[in-house]
Amino acid sequence: MSSWSKAIVTAIYLRYRQQWVLFYYSSQNRVSYQLSVISYQLSVISYQLSVISYQLSVRVRASQKLLTIGQFCDPLAVWAFQVIPVNQNSYEIFTFGRFLLNN
Repeated sequence: MSSWSKAIVTAIYLRYRQQWVLFYYSSQNRVSYQLSVISYQLSVISYQLSVISYQLSVRVRASQKLLTIGQFCDPLAVWAFQVIPVNQNSYEIFTFGRFLLNN
């Protein structure tokens, strides 16, 4: 099993700067790399997350939840979303992780 399959990639969307920041956490070392280039795939995911965020803002009522959505835009991984409350009636998705599936 490669070190990449043991790693978790977390992407944080900065609302005010309107850009994606990627942090790569390796199981062997704790060094993180910040990437400022936005790929086409992240642009698609950004749009889909905004749609999901809007839907959850209407439906989610708990203060904080961790939602795992399998096979999201990637047949080899499971995506996990963290819903963070903005105010009493609004929730937004700020982080998500890509967890690789074992073959």
